[in-house]
Amino acid sequence: MAVDSGSLVLPLIVLVIVELSGVARDVDLKKAVLSDYPPILFSFLDGGMEIIPRFGRFNFIHGMNTTLILFGVLLLSGDTLGLALLSSMILFVVWVALPLLEVKEYDDILATGTSPTSIHWHLGSGVIAIPYTVVYERYLENSEFARPLLVFVFIFAAGVLLINLETELEAAYSDT
Repeated sequence: MAVDSGSLVLPLIVLVIVELSGVARDVDLKKAVLSDYPPILFSFLDGGMEIIPRFGRFNFIHGMNTTLILFGVLLLSGDTLGLALLSSMILFVVWVALPLLEVKEYDDILATGTSPTSIHWHLGSGVIAIPYTVVYERYLENSEFARPLLVFVFIFAAGVLLINLETELEAAYSDT
């Protein structure tokens, strides 16, 4: 049963996410946004994918954290709704806190007097993706679009966070 293995693996997923977030916090995003680092992965897209911000290893770490949360959510989509809902709430809290765990430069963004929209988009996508998977996935398991739609929502959420974060950091550090 998916929930039994999920109850064992979920704490490990959260632990790895927290540890990776600590590594992500050590990335100097001020330097990254001003340096325009090349991509770590998919360098063949260099120059053609200007929609992906160039934060160096931060992008990779954030992508790994997002993927781990996606795996945790998929792991919990099973027959037992009670434990799945409780576990999904834990993953949702980690999802909401993820930008704050990863990005120490939010203090600089807040110091400019603006509320970071990157966090708002991240929160909104989590509100859609996690309950969708845990509650409705069992009803949509015969649909060929259910899981690809979920994967798209997670990729979209990670991308929108990075794009908005780049804009916010550029605005915060444009004077320096």
